[in-house]
Amino acid sequence: MKNKNGLSLIELIVVLLIASIILMFSIPSFRNLLLQSRASTKANQIVSVLHLGRIEAINRGKPIIFCHSKDQMHCDGQWSDGQILFVDDNLNGRVSDKKQLLRILPPLKKGEKLEWCGFLAQDRVKIFPNGASQAMSGHFLFHPAANTLKYDKRIILSQTGRVRVSYTHRT
Repeated sequence: MKNKNGLSLIELIVVLLIASIILMFSIPSFRNLLLQSRASTKANQIVSVLHLGRIEAINRGKPIIFCHSKDQMHCDGQWSDGQILFVDDNLNGRVSDKKQLLRILPPLKKGEKLEWCGFLAQDRVKIFPNGASQAMSGHFLFHPAANTLKYDKRIILSQTGRVRVSYTHRT
């Protein structure tokens, strides 16, 4: 009697076939999970920055500005280029000293998009010393990937400075 140590060719092909079928069905689900996770992470990041801005405005008694920034010192570029949160000490809406910077958020990944849709179409969010964003209510809309609305997140900012997150599309 011959001692068998290993798999026959037929057994190996069957195992590979089953593994490839399982993999074929799991890859789209993994992509969806990744997009959903990315959207939630970015939404939570923006919410925490806006909360920090509100707390700092109240504690310092000075306005705080959250805006898009290419160079991490000026409010310029697009929201997808990165964002900064800073204390507006001199009330001119500009960073005059790096010490004013409270948070710097990196640029978004390729295919991601962040938009601000606010009252008066401002390109920044200003939080006043009372914690409110008076006349600055609106929402951020984050798209984790092009050509899909399924995982978009809306970060809503009220005039009182309260922040909440909602889905834009549910299936």
